[in-house]
Amino acid sequence: MRCKSVDIRAIVMLSFSLVAVVLLMMHWRRSAPKPFSELARLEGRRIGVIDSMYIHLPFRFMIKMPNQQWRLSAVAHDTTLNRFVEEQLLGEQIVWLLLSHRLGNDDTLATARIGVICSDGAMNSSTAALDYLAELIATYERPPERLKIVQQVTGPAHQLLKGASFVTILPADAGIRMAVWIVAFLPRGDWLYVLRLETTEASYPLLRNELQEIVQRFFPLPTSVHSSHARSTS
Repeated sequence: MRCKSVDIRAIVMLSFSLVAVVLLMMHWRRSAPKPFSELARLEGRRIGVIDSMYIHLPFRFMIKMPNQQWRLSAVAHDTTLNRFVEEQLLGEQIVWLLLSHRLGNDDTLATARIGVICSDGAMNSSTAALDYLAELIATYERPPERLKIVQQVTGPAHQLLKGASFVTILPADAGIRMAVWIVAFLPRGDWLYVLRLETTEASYPLLRNELQEIVQRFFPLPTSVHSSHARSTS
């Protein structure tokens, strides 16, 4: 009885793939902040800015800026969300929690907004990204000026939460200085985290990697972190 031949190439490719996945996870764990040490610095608060990091325990996430040139400020302290309404514009239902400014040459070169929306199981991240892009087109596009799509809606946008993202440039006649927008929707249960990064066309080549890195520096927190913090401060 003849034995089936072993495909050596397939085994080698599988081995390389497994090594790549392990290296990626090791890199992510090394770059991720240590939540418990940072939570101690919140001093009983559930929402706060610690150096270049923003922590939001009720919505269970933290985000760390790439460098000290980013200035963070909380714009809202919401801890509850309204149910998603399909008849209402998606952009109007995003609750923006954080606004960060990237400084350089005595000017603001870029901004980063972090928000959340209650998806309530009504849509996934790709659908949300497509709907939001369509809203931008309807709002800012005035023929013959067209909104330029640098990157179509694609995924994954995040190494852990997956999600979807796109990159677009608003028309010149929209009158918006930071016309380059990188938008990512990251799913988690009934929530969709929203990251909207904006910069000028002149600054985009310089800051592109930095802006993409911000999305990867978004870290979901386990439910146990929120619960243990609440017990320690009660």
